Amino acid sequence: MSKKSLLVFTTLLAVIFLSACGLSEENLAKMTETRDSLTAQKNDTQALYEKLTTEDYGDELSDFSAKYEEFNSLDFEKLKDKDAEELIPQMEALTQSYKDLYSKMDKSLEESIAAADEAAKHTEVLKHIENHTGYNLTSIIFKDVTTGAETENYLKEGSVLEPWQILSGVTLPLYADSTEWSFVTTDIEGNVVEYPVSSEELNSDVQSIIIIGSN
Repeated sequence: MSKKSLLVFTTLLAVIFLSACGLSEENLAKMTETRDSLTAQKNDTQALYEKLTTEDYGDELSDFSAKYEEFNSLDFEKLKDKDAEELIPQMEALTQSYKDLYSKMDKSLEESIAAADEAAKHTEVLKHIENHTGYNLTSIIFKDVTTGAETENYLKEGSVLEPWQILSGVTLPLYADSTEWSFVTTDIEGNVVEYPVSSEELNSDVQSIIIIGSN
């Protein structure tokens, strides 16, 4: 065998030997890059989960974590190129699963924040109502004119609030985005009258008594 043929043969043997014994540089780089991307996505998803107030995604995240640990424990030096061809798509699939879960959790977090913000807009104030309408009232209802929402009658069935009397300890629900409110009264004759009430009266820490029918 000539020196040239021997060199070619030796080179082929070396290539076959390297291929059989470990990953090529290209596949090693690809495996490392794929696992790094998977790790980054896992960490982002786990960090987002910790911001949630629900545990709905806990089981799914736990399953993903178990699969991740299998990939994370791999010793690349012991792998072959054939292994890389199988493992890279699996790691990419898990990365996508993490991304999909992240999207679901992100939407859930947005909805949770929006719900909390909306709930914070609803408050209550405790007031006393003084009857200056000149009539015996059988019904007093607090109305959010902006939203159209109304409370139930603050007067017990069969009771009457006479002129100058005070109805004590009335809880009035307030919505932050509303701008108009009123008291809707019904007198003993069945007449219904609506009396506007200002934001200053409702939100004043000093004025605990709201007079209706004073104007």
